[in-house]
Amino acid sequence: MGIEVDLQQVPGEFCDPSQDAQSAAASSRSYYRYAVKVIDDVIRHQLREGIERGAVQHVSVFGFARLPLLVHLGSVLDDTVPTDVYQRHRTEQSWTWPVEAGPAAEFAVNVDHDAPAEDEAVVIVNVSGTIVRHEVPAELAVLRRYEIGPVGVPAHPDILRQQASLQSLETTLRGFLASLETGAKNLRRLHVLPAVPMSAAVTLGRVHHPQVHPELVIYERLAGRYVATLEVGRATC
Repeated sequence: MGIEVDLQQVPGEFCDPSQDAQSAAASSRSYYRYAVKVIDDVIRHQLREGIERGAVQHVSVFGFARLPLLVHLGSVLDDTVPTDVYQRHRTEQSWTWPVEAGPAAEFAVNVDHDAPAEDEAVVIVNVSGTIVRHEVPAELAVLRRYEIGPVGVPAHPDILRQQASLQSLETTLRGFLASLETGAKNLRRLHVLPAVPMSAAVTLGRVHHPQVHPELVIYERLAGRYVATLEVGRATC
C-alpha cells in the first residue's frame, strides 16, 4: 500500500522572502503546528492501522519536506516495523541508491565548546553543509556544544550517495544519544542545528526516543539566522 503525506495545502508551505527572521520564525511555527497535525493524522489513521491489520510489514520512506518536519516524521514512525529511508539524488534525479565504489562515509562527534554539562546543550550536525560557530544563536553560545561531521572529508550535498553512508550516520547518531544517557544525565533539551540531507533528518527522528533522550529543539535558517521552529520528542507520562 502507498501512503502520501501531502503538505502542499498547509497554510505557510511557501516562505515569504521579504520577512525578517522574527516574523519568519513566527510564521514557521504556525505552519509547523498545522503540518505536524497532518503528519500525525496520516500516520495514526493510515499507517498504524495498516500495521495493526497486518497489511504493512515493511515501510519505505521517501521524505521531501522542510527538515524539522522530516525529523518529526521520523520520530512518529513505528519502530517495530522494518523501515528503509531513501535519499533523493540530485545528479540522477532518482530515489534509487546508486551503485558506488569505495568505502562509505564515516562520521564522528566532537565537543566544539566544552562548557559545563547542564540541562541544555547544542549539537551542530554538518553533513551536507557546514554551520560555522558565528552562526550559532547568541543565546546558545554559553551552552556545551557538540559537532557531528564526516571524517577525513568536508561536508557536501552528495555525501550520502551510498545507503551504507546513511547507515554509518545513523550509527553515529545512535552512539551520540547513547553517550548523553551516561555523560549528561541532567540534559533535558538538545538544540539541534542541522545541515543535513533529507534522509538524515528522518533518521535523526527515528533514532530519538522521547522516554530516554532529551527533547530535540530543531532550528531552521530563516532570513539569515538560525531560529528554533519545532520541538520534537517531548516525553509524556
